[in-house]
Amino acid sequence: MLRRGLTEGWRGRKRWRLRELVEEVGDRLFLQGHDEEGAPALTTLRDFMRESPDRVGEAQIFDPAFEEDCPELLLDFDVPPDFAGRNDLFHLLGPQRPDFRWFLVGRAGQQTPWHVDPLGTSAWHALMEGEKRWRVLEPKDLHAWQERVFEAKEMSSRRLVDEAKQQGHGWIEILQRPGDVVVIPSSYPHEVTNLQDSVAITQNFVNESNLVYAYRFLKRACPDKAARFQELLQQHMPDLSTLIQERGFRDSSMVTAGGKRQERENSHLKEYT
Repeated sequence: MLRRGLTEGWRGRKRWRLRELVEEVGDRLFLQGHDEEGAPALTTLRDFMRESPDRVGEAQIFDPAFEEDCPELLLDFDVPPDFAGRNDLFHLLGPQRPDFRWFLVGRAGQQTPWHVDPLGTSAWHALMEGEKRWRVLEPKDLHAWQERVFEAKEMSSRRLVDEAKQQGHGWIEILQRPGDVVVIPSSYPHEVTNLQDSVAITQNFVNESNLVYAYRFLKRACPDKAARFQELLQQHMPDLSTLIQERGFRDSSMVTAGGKRQERENSHLKEYT
């Protein structure tokens, strides 16, 4: 799950230090969660970093549309080849693609609670500055544990890990440092804590291993996009279109079982890594 060497040569390794970022884009607005009514809560990077860590609140900067106000940031990183092309199938949707890439800034002590990534996607997460601790569960039954993970947002991390260990599930703790990339497979529950003020880029992806699972969730959440995605697969990768048709009905019971749980995770799409 921890990959090194993937960020060598990225401009962001030098440019995405907080001091430099505040100087360059400190007065531009970024998404910092949502208010009680669900409306976007915006902040400038300068204001976010000006607050002391104990007063900044729980919400980190977690922005899926940062390129609208800061297009130059897109020049500072490259999608690693292992997560591009045929390993990033939703790219076929172009501008219709659901939110998939986020710019993150978190203060020391801020935490992303236990969750699974939306729409059955996997994710890669590259850290530019700071230090993060990841806890990742490897349940024997991934989809059955999604409900437990949703409930775990109201319980302590240690209690959840202890419960998983008692039931024979595996878990991993990862210490991520600048330049490291953490890769989270589809449906693996995880929790992330900023041990230091941190800056990162993360992107969700779909490849052949989770294609059928992710497609079924896309079909439930965005039927029009799912239909368009199927058309594009048929045009560009007919073998994978056939895979969906052959396995889709066979796997439908699995998705139905996890669908309501995942839908609740999807409703918090903009809050989680």
